[in-house]
Amino acid sequence: MTATRDADKRVLSLDQFRGYTILGMILVNFIGYFDKIHVFFKHTDTFFSYADSIMPAFHLAVGFSYRLTMLRRLATPNASLLATWWVYFKRSMALVFIGVLLFGIGGNFTTWKQFSEMPVAAGLSGENASPPSESTNDRRTFSETFAAQWKFWVAGTVKSRMWNTLVIIGVTQIVILPFVATSFPVRVLAMIGFAVGHAFLTYWFNWGFVVGDPENWLAQKWGMGNMLSWDGGIFGPLSWAIVMLAGTLVYDIVIFRSPREAARVLVTAGAVMMTVAWGLSCLSRLYDVDKGAVASKSLPENAASPMIPTGIDLSNASLTSFFAEPPFVAPPGTPDIPGTVHEPVRLRNYWMMIKQIPTLTFTLCATGFAMLVYGCFVWLCDENGWRLAVLNTFGTNALIAYIVHSYIGDQIGKLVPPDSPVWYVLIGLVAFFLCTWTVVRYLEKQRIFIRL
Repeated sequence: MTATRDADKRVLSLDQFRGYTILGMILVNFIGYFDKIHVFFKHTDTFFSYADSIMPAFHLAVGFSYRLTMLRRLATPNASLLATWWVYFKRSMALVFIGVLLFGIGGNFTTWKQFSEMPVAAGLSGENASPPSESTNDRRTFSETFAAQWKFWVAGTVKSRMWNTLVIIGVTQIVILPFVATSFPVRVLAMIGFAVGHAFLTYWFNWGFVVGDPENWLAQKWGMGNMLSWDGGIFGPLSWAIVMLAGTLVYDIVIFRSPREAARVLVTAGAVMMTVAWGLSCLSRLYDVDKGAVASKSLPENAASPMIPTGIDLSNASLTSFFAEPPFVAPPGTPDIPGTVHEPVRLRNYWMMIKQIPTLTFTLCATGFAMLVYGCFVWLCDENGWRLAVLNTFGTNALIAYIVHSYIGDQIGKLVPPDSPVWYVLIGLVAFFLCTWTVVRYLEKQRIFIRL
């Protein structure tokens, strides 16, 4: 196929779309923590909210750029595939290092005395660990307890604390590295393979491991008790690989088609993927409490068998009782404040759109929504020349915007109590946005860009 546009030039729609994801991140990462904000803007663990759509959109944009820059590098004289892979591997590891260094360390030791006390309370971080009971007659040398405390801290960091967005992107880039420069069909097959592989691991052990089920065999071996993982944890990149590979497919669609046709294909494909995801999510209705779904003994809000329902009674079920809520609509029983105790109406299961795992329905819906939105940007920007300066500012310096917004948000957030009225939250949001934009805009004027 012949490219319809110069792949060596910046793609306006991509910069604008990436800027949109940063703006969305600024929005949901600030207002999502306040009590009076609707659950639509919050990260949840029961349905696909708008807040949950931002990170997948960024992965899609990363996949697009990944293929664009790799093909450009491979097209240079004397370029070799292995040398190119090595370059991207190093870049990805640098991103992982930055992510862990800035956001993923987590946990701390508050007193030197901790190094002489064993962490016997599984699931607690090192600073909260309890000393061994006198009745256990448990005595260890300082070197043994020192090593044990560090082993305990590393286990918690690797399972949960290190998996921020930058780390996940870096590891996912490594996971899909062999496929980025391959043909369209090969990448589609790779996406299917990652989906099947992640589903198998979830069925085998990963569901219980991620949600912190103390009866899960890997959680017991890991020694962290009921500590949760987020955004998939260790095995999450297998699922995020689907979204990022979809971004490489989007590159092909945009580069080898006219903007109008590319927009049509992306919007159509995105809508189809979201529809398929919703159809699969209807299986979650088999886990309604009134249908007799069996809950986990250790985690009663979760199903005992999250992928294959057990104990259900469909004798009185109507046809409409099998229709799940569409994307962006919370199922009944979802609390407005994440973590609030409530009576479950539907047990958490694999067929829900849950970002924490992430489940297949979430991955499909999130990828489809990102493609649909990006298709709109292709039509607006590449077809009609639309451009918003603020999106360009954030979109061309997304890494620094991500880093800066986190620290500024922490400071502004201290001035806005969790139970603030909506009007005061919005004032805080405006201040947060202006401070972040000022820093990133200044760097743009100085032509300082940080990219990996």
